[in-house]
Amino acid sequence: MKTRGRLFWRIYRHSLFNLVAIAPLVGTIVWLSGRKAPWTQAHERLAQLFIAQLEQTPVDLDRLRARLVDF
Repeated sequence: MKTRGRLFWRIYRHSLFNLVAIAPLVGTIVWLSGRKAPWTQAHERLAQLFIAQLEQTPVDLDRLRARLVDF
């Protein structure tokens, strides 16, 4: 029974070490690659969607485009 307790703590320590060592490494690689996550550009895509929808309606599009761009 004592061996199982030591085995548990060894596995726990190794897992914790791997998490602490690998998480910053992965974060650094993503940061250095310069890629933006898709959710960081969501507002731009949403504005483009609104503009595309508004172009189909007979409204003062210039005023609406200006408001959406400022948004």
